[in-house]
Amino acid sequence: MSDIKKGATLSGVQPLRFFAALGVVVTWIVFVAALVIAGDRPLIESLKTGHQSPELFELPNGVNEFDLLRVNGVYYLASDNKKETELRSAKTIAGLAKARAFVPVPNGAYPSIQYRHGVWHLWVYFGHRAITQHFTSSKFEGPYDAADTLPLGLADIHVRRSRRGVYYAVYKDVREGAKLAAGLLTSQSLYGPWKDMGHIFFHARATWHAGEEADPALFEYNGKTYLTFAGWDGLDGSNNQKLGIVEVSPQSGKAVGEATILLGATKPWHVRNGQSKLFNPVFLCDGGRSRLFFAQNVSAPGVPAGWGYIEAENECRK
Repeated sequence: MSDIKKGATLSGVQPLRFFAALGVVVTWIVFVAALVIAGDRPLIESLKTGHQSPELFELPNGVNEFDLLRVNGVYYLASDNKKETELRSAKTIAGLAKARAFVPVPNGAYPSIQYRHGVWHLWVYFGHRAITQHFTSSKFEGPYDAADTLPLGLADIHVRRSRRGVYYAVYKDVREGAKLAAGLLTSQSLYGPWKDMGHIFFHARATWHAGEEADPALFEYNGKTYLTFAGWDGLDGSNNQKLGIVEVSPQSGKAVGEATILLGATKPWHVRNGQSKLFNPVFLCDGGRSRLFFAQNVSAPGVPAGWGYIEAENECRK
């Protein structure tokens, strides 16, 4: 009789265990597949629907024309206080708010920074001469020495190094007739010489960025090259500045298709001094997270304003 009961257990319980185990396996496969699909979403789509941070902190004149790096676990911020460039560093983003500010070069604006082989590189724009000048130092806080000058009439310089070892310097063209268009310089060295690849949007520009492509910044992600910028239609000076992104061909330096609007001013902190404007998008691989930092464009000195970021669900891959 005991043998009969044992057989009943084998024929009844074991199949249940089998199907239960099968269900766990199927659920796990679906879960892993969902993670893979989410992690492989196109970057533009993932940023467009990404998580928006609250305002990180304010500075007395806004977080203007900034560049941001993370080197060996330390954040390095270069920003423009509406008069000259200030440099700050801290181990956390929040720590930047109270970090000591250094002025590396008097009257220099629109900064970009790079760190390479123990040398800090800084580019700032001098509006009265319409030139961007390159400075170097062994220390982030300086002192900085003048190195070379970029072509006349190119502002909002943003410098990055590609996987191929080529340096990119994107710019806003302030020369007469250029309509503040974004363009690209390339070089084999941070010291130049720089080759001008021309404007990135070589066809007609969409209406929303036909008036200006401010604060252009180039970065690489998962084998592709992207340009972010602040687009303005040129019609309303207090409104309509939005964050945009487009894929760029590194060979031609031209946009691949049309640009996508990532974000307009939608939150209370996005509006200051009557200005509903966002600008200065800078992409950063932040501890494996894909983040696009940006700021509110207060468009006037003496008005506090802040910054934040969009975080894509994609893990950061260069």
